[in-house]
Amino acid sequence: MHDPRLHQLSGQVELEIKRLDDRRKETGWSPWALIAALAAIGWQLSEQVARLHDWNSVALYGALFVLIADLLRQIVRTLNKGACLRRPGLRFYPAHLHSGTRAFLFFLGLKMAAAAIVICNQAPLTGAFRVAWTCLFGCYVIGVVVIALGTWMDIPMPVGTPEKPKPLAIALVAVFGGLHLFMVVHVAFSLVPDFMEKYQAADVQVALLIFGLVEMAGLLLTFHAVEPMRLRLVHLQRRLALDEIGYDDGKTQIVEAIHGANINVLFKDRLKELHEGFDKLDQNLTQYALSVKAPADTVHPWDHREQERKARLLAKTARDDAENCEFLLVQLWARTCDPNIRRAEGGRVILAEYARRKEQLAAYKIQLKSLATFMDELAKAPVDIPLVHSSWRWRRQPSLRF
Repeated sequence: MHDPRLHQLSGQVELEIKRLDDRRKETGWSPWALIAALAAIGWQLSEQVARLHDWNSVALYGALFVLIADLLRQIVRTLNKGACLRRPGLRFYPAHLHSGTRAFLFFLGLKMAAAAIVICNQAPLTGAFRVAWTCLFGCYVIGVVVIALGTWMDIPMPVGTPEKPKPLAIALVAVFGGLHLFMVVHVAFSLVPDFMEKYQAADVQVALLIFGLVEMAGLLLTFHAVEPMRLRLVHLQRRLALDEIGYDDGKTQIVEAIHGANINVLFKDRLKELHEGFDKLDQNLTQYALSVKAPADTVHPWDHREQERKARLLAKTARDDAENCEFLLVQLWARTCDPNIRRAEGGRVILAEYARRKEQLAAYKIQLKSLATFMDELAKAPVDIPLVHSSWRWRRQPSLRF
């Protein structure tokens, strides 16, 4: 590490790694302690299962505990939310940095879906309230699952907030949060009379044990959520120590690791792959067009089967290239479907490139279809047809000439 400035960058990376480690230790838990707690709760629960219980009441109380705990966490998180220390504007993390949360997100979706279904079936919900309850938690679960799937589909994850958040987005969040709070509180109070009438301490104890088991399992799944980011910082620190990157590149990577990257940086390789695919398609399509057109001006092309075989091979290659370009465009569209990406800095440029390439691909498909039609007509022509007839057929059909 010859450049003294690299020592400063390495120290900053080490500080970020320490901050992530301290963040995991703040809860006071370790994976072994969580596993031991799960085993202890499971032991107590196994003793309770052998006794007689009203399992409908146990399921109802456990589901209510889960929903109330989730609601309280969201309220505390909202109240404790302070000024953002990140750089202003909307930036993004690569999806793989959130891969450590996949298991927890699927677990959260399953937990919330099970709790909502139990309450919907067991609680006295009627009419429109039941429909609203189903829609609310259905959207909640779908949103969680979509976020989890986004880490597999390599969709960049937003960090920070846009400089000018849209009023509609703020209104939707406020309405969703208000409905969530109202419905959970309403269900909790509607169950109070039934709870007082059928109260059994043993049922509540079993429900609390199940609730504790679920919460401990969720906490265990979140313990390694920051591991991908930690590994990225460790890798960066090694590269700095081995002089594999310079000061400017190292500083840029540290800023992107802390604050996120601009959307055009994350899509740089995707756009490069798209450009290379279209360049290859254009080259092969040009060769295909020349192989079909050139013989029509000289001799009948299908007098030589080798020439026909080469033309059809070029046609297949061009079609495969067109399918590959279409697949790349579908991937690009899927990765830019997030509204945050579309309104981010550089997002409009990516969308404009997508629209331009889509139109270009449509034109290439029309050209491929026309060339295939013309080649089939030549293949059906008699072998002994004079050259003048072949040229005459070409001139009479200018729409087929390229």
